[in-house]
Amino acid sequence: MKKTIIPALLTAFLFTACSSASTNIFSKKTPLEKYEDKLEDDGLEKTPEGRQWLAASQKALAFPVAVQLPYRHRGNFSSAKPQAIGLKFNAKRGEKVSFDLDKNQAADFVLYAELYKLDAGGTSSLLQSPDTNVAGFSYDVPETGDYILKIQPQLFRVGNYNLSITTGPSLGFPVDDKKAYIGSIWGDNRDGGERNHEGVDIFAPKRTPAVAAADGHIVSVREGGIGGKTVWLRPDGQNYTLYYAHLDEQLVREGQAVKKGEVVGLVGNTG
Repeated sequence: MKKTIIPALLTAFLFTACSSASTNIFSKKTPLEKYEDKLEDDGLEKTPEGRQWLAASQKALAFPVAVQLPYRHRGNFSSAKPQAIGLKFNAKRGEKVSFDLDKNQAADFVLYAELYKLDAGGTSSLLQSPDTNVAGFSYDVPETGDYILKIQPQLFRVGNYNLSITTGPSLGFPVDDKKAYIGSIWGDNRDGGERNHEGVDIFAPKRTPAVAAADGHIVSVREGGIGGKTVWLRPDGQNYTLYYAHLDEQLVREGQAVKKGEVVGLVGNTG
């Protein structure tokens, strides 16, 4: 059977604007910020216990424990004094980091989880603060670096919890064929070294389904030029575009929402 190419340019364009994930965080108060406001309203913020609780939160960010991923532990927050933990880990661009926080079922045991990014100077910036009723959440890493997960219970609340942090690819494979294989990658020499390849060539039988590598929206469907029949997909909440080229047939339209694994076209050799 004839084999053809679908180069998938996985990071064709990068924009300087903040991603929607960061924008949503700062458009309203986080669960922890709302709780801090409640402590202040109740007059607990200035009590010895309240000051210890705030100090524990700051210490967890300033002096996190370094861990390697994947990571798992079972923990306990006791009544001895207010506590918080900070876990620092390194994550690479393109990874999806998944957090699973399983606490005991006591109705009054509320845990706050917050994810931060550390810059080169050691300053932390808040990335995610999921609702306290969410047991699991994930983050698609846009740049390699150090991150901190902070966990803290409400004041005077005690209980046990199980935490696991795992990593995996943030994007799925864009061709629905187990025999498909990568023939060349981004940066490979072209034209005797005169230029670098700007794509990932995936070989598969002609008219094999090319599928969405992530949930997102189709931002363009084009025909012509070196790419032939192309589809451009913007993953939800991301600042890059996935480029499917040399398709035999396009099966989506501009503006269409697609789910990961949904067929966007058929592998071909156009262009």
